[in-house]
Amino acid sequence: MNTTMLSKEKTNRLHKNIIIAGVGNRLLGDEGLGSHIIDSLSRIPLPSDVSIIDCGCDLLSIIPCLNEPRKIIVIDAVRAGGKPGRIYRFDYSKLQTTQAQMQSAHQIGPTDALGLLRRVYPALSKCEIIIIGIEPKAIEPGAELSEEIIQSFSDVKRLVLKELLLCSTDWQECLCVRYHRAQKKWFDIYSIGKNIGVNISNALSSIHTGVLPSYLVWVLAGLAILLLINYIIAF
Repeated sequence: MNTTMLSKEKTNRLHKNIIIAGVGNRLLGDEGLGSHIIDSLSRIPLPSDVSIIDCGCDLLSIIPCLNEPRKIIVIDAVRAGGKPGRIYRFDYSKLQTTQAQMQSAHQIGPTDALGLLRRVYPALSKCEIIIIGIEPKAIEPGAELSEEIIQSFSDVKRLVLKELLLCSTDWQECLCVRYHRAQKKWFDIYSIGKNIGVNISNALSSIHTGVLPSYLVWVLAGLAILLLINYIIAF
């Protein structure tokens, strides 16, 4: 990748309202889960006001992207005593009461890094910060994730998308449009089926003449069509 492409990619990540940051060392097994989940999220369409960042081992690397974001979502390996693959959601503003239950798998955990960021950037005091933690199974040299972690990926992504739904302006506007269309019954299967049935009934009513030979013609035509279909299926 050349310098121009790198510069363009960095520019596209700057000054977004929502930041999703994955933390982890890919060379230490489950400790790298945050980075792997960022890879997975990068392959699905996200709102234009969202920036996803692979921070590696250093959450402070999101500093160039900070410009009074409304929400930061941090994904990291967290030891909290649960089964491997268990997912936790921590609200950073309430961690004073839950911090004893949460231990990062890194030397410098996300809570310490976020505390430093808030001291350096006072504007982050108004930013909602959510930490999504996954209980690791094995933190040891190697690039492979444990099966329990891989199985939790879909639930983690679902939780991230739920968080985005609560705050992404782009998705909220899209939902408003769909809601108004739903009010007009654009997506109402019952209403659509009812209209189709009424139209078919009206068409048949217009053909209705009350003359017996006409009915016999339609019956014979129907039988001929059924025999033709049966012949095609048989051969």
